[in-house]
Amino acid sequence: MSSMFEKEIFSSDQETWDAFVLEYGPQSGAFLQSWEWGNFQEKLGRRVKRIGFFREEKWCGVAQIIFLSLPFGKQYGFCPRGPVVIPGFYEDPDFAVSLSHLFRLEKSTLFLRTEPPFEKEIFLPPVWKFVRAVNTPHTLLLSLKPELDQLLANMHPKTRYNIRLAERKGVQIRFLDASRFEELWPLFANTAERDGFRLHAKSYYKTCLETLTDSRIHAFLAAAFFDGKPLAANLMIDYENTRTYLHGASSNTERQLMAPYLLHWALIQDAKINGMKQYDWWGIAGSDDPKDPWAGITRFKRGFGGEEISYPGTFDFVLQSVPYAGYCAMRALIRRLRF
Repeated sequence: MSSMFEKEIFSSDQETWDAFVLEYGPQSGAFLQSWEWGNFQEKLGRRVKRIGFFREEKWCGVAQIIFLSLPFGKQYGFCPRGPVVIPGFYEDPDFAVSLSHLFRLEKSTLFLRTEPPFEKEIFLPPVWKFVRAVNTPHTLLLSLKPELDQLLANMHPKTRYNIRLAERKGVQIRFLDASRFEELWPLFANTAERDGFRLHAKSYYKTCLETLTDSRIHAFLAAAFFDGKPLAANLMIDYENTRTYLHGASSNTERQLMAPYLLHWALIQDAKINGMKQYDWWGIAGSDDPKDPWAGITRFKRGFGGEEISYPGTFDFVLQSVPYAGYCAMRALIRRLRF
């Protein structure tokens, strides 16, 4: 009989939870499994369940699961950049059994969507289905260990030139709190329309800024201004020793001022000065194909230097195979109709 068991974790174990995530979580995106990120999701009106996996009382894994609605009264659970587990735990057959136990009383849950946080290829049993990525599995991490002069020297010459150009032209950088979000929202909305991607609702970002104000995890805005007008803006997440570029926006005007370059350089300098260890660019293309939709932003990010890392991607742990097949068919039809 397996000595593995699972149980729901409550606030009395928050410190142990966060310590486990910091020790075993991924280099990129560990904040998505932090207790505070779950609190933010609850503020959005979503149900969150935090599960610990144990073997003989030893913590072996954690899964912060966000429940999202499907048609006909169904739902699925999403565990972003998780579950976070000790090495080798995903391949353990007892782990799959333990996951299925989680939902034996939740008959409306069709599947658990996961993002195994390992920088290697993993081989999972057939019950795990590889699906379209939610969070990009490829990213760029810039180590902040070098001195500022060396960080600048490590950049592509064109990146350094654009930073200095923005400085010479008088672009100003400001770090802002949630009270300035309404002022910057049109910039985010216009960027999404221009570049053809979808945003969350405005309330999502505002709630993020208002909720994540802890000393351990802090969401904030940074913007580049010229003549009092915002030309670029970023929503950033500081979590322990990592600063993450979560969302960005740029104006359709005054693009020759290269404001985004100076904005990121200011954020990198500030992170370094405040003792952070790395700057996470949060998403690059998975190939060098110039036709990749991420090709342009990837070229911009690579100009600052850094190490590229990849995760296996997104996998669905299927709980109800027949309804799940119907869900997949419906999603495929919607995508065809959309395009």
